[in-house]
Amino acid sequence: MKNKFGFFLFFLLLTACQNSYEPDHSLKQAWTNELENTQPSQIPYGLVYETGSKKLIYVAVHSAFSPAKGRALIESLIKTQKPQIILCQGHTEERVSPTAVKFKIDNPHVILTGASAPRKKIIDHLALYGVSERDYEIYSLVTLINQQWQFEINSPKDLNAKIVHYLKTTPHAKRFHLTFEDVQTWFYEKTGHPMTIEALFEGLLVAPQDPHLASTTYLQKISFYQDEIDDAVAMSALGKALENYDTVMIIRASSKYVTERAILHKMLGVSEPTKIVN
Repeated sequence: MKNKFGFFLFFLLLTACQNSYEPDHSLKQAWTNELENTQPSQIPYGLVYETGSKKLIYVAVHSAFSPAKGRALIESLIKTQKPQIILCQGHTEERVSPTAVKFKIDNPHVILTGASAPRKKIIDHLALYGVSERDYEIYSLVTLINQQWQFEINSPKDLNAKIVHYLKTTPHAKRFHLTFEDVQTWFYEKTGHPMTIEALFEGLLVAPQDPHLASTTYLQKISFYQDEIDDAVAMSALGKALENYDTVMIIRASSKYVTERAILHKMLGVSEPTKIVN
């Protein structure tokens, strides 16, 4: 009887482990151009994973390219796959209002929740690596220029005006009383290059490469450390959602999928998606 009880206890523990969706963050890969080129389909795309009673819909989008296509794909997948909960990148609230997202949801019972680390958690994490909050604020502005504004700006004059407006109106920037000259000085000190429009638009300027590489810049290191905590929060939130719901959707930047793919596949116990949807 004792041996049978021991076997039964072992079986229960094994079953509990099999039903756990705890992410293994050590499997995350550092972003590189080569890794980016392993995208499984043209962006935006949806990956449907079906395993047992669980279904995960992973929507990979790009904020700067084809946002309308991304919204259309999300809305289509919501209608066809009927997720019970949607995790939205960029939102840190436990529950996100439908008015805070850029896609329509017909079913009022769908739960919207955030899948990003709050600012304080990011600041605390960066402090472990000696990155100050002031550095992070200027880095955030440079990232905004590099990843979004460069698709909206036609001249250095336009860029300068947007930077000045940002510094005067953004609460966190105002706290540090940052000026345009402060940003220029900081950029030169951290990169070794003048803050020209060409330098700010450089494609790999803030790409989150492995910080241990000798060629990794200070801006890339901040990006890596920020992603380190943000991705950990997102994948942990996804794991909890999978434990509590049968049909889960997560919306992430396409670059996130290729860096987190191994984590995702181990969580689900699969090696590839059930199907790809464009």
